[in-house]
Amino acid sequence: MRIEAGPHRKHVLEFTLYTGFCVLGAGLFLYDGLVGYHKKNEPIKQLNIERLAEDPNYQAEPLPYSPEKITEQLYWSGGFGILGVITLVILIRARGKRLVLDDTGLQIDGRPVIPFDAMTGLKTDRWDAKGWVDLEYDSNGRSASTRLDSFKIDPCKPIIAAICDKKGFTNPITDDEAETPPPPATDTA
Repeated sequence: MRIEAGPHRKHVLEFTLYTGFCVLGAGLFLYDGLVGYHKKNEPIKQLNIERLAEDPNYQAEPLPYSPEKITEQLYWSGGFGILGVITLVILIRARGKRLVLDDTGLQIDGRPVIPFDAMTGLKTDRWDAKGWVDLEYDSNGRSASTRLDSFKIDPCKPIIAAICDKKGFTNPITDDEAETPPPPATDTA
């Protein structure tokens, strides 16, 4: 028995979109703060200069974008930039997610194998609501747990089912939820 799992495509797609949105937002706000708003203010500045030259008592028209508004755009850009970095880190971590379940136990992301003998329980109370289970195990005499999340790991259900079968834990996956392999291809030629 060997089951390999990687990142769930929906999870990766979600954080790709978040990262793209944040980078786009940061770029647009940065453009407005450094270039766009200054360009929009320039015609009014020129008009005010020309009219002041003609009439020293002329009341200058206010600029559409004040220096405070321009600075605000730069702050928004920084905020979106920080969010973009955070979502990028999450995306990179998600894309690197790897699980391998074999006869020795479960290995997650290249960390040491969790042997079947060390597995002590499976908390399934959040399966129906959240789609995850917490695998409890002993790690060097200490109690530890790791989350198996069906939204982040694909395929997750066969790994949970195999652990339940091997250890005798109650399987939270109903027959309706179980992933069935596709039917074998038939040669129609």
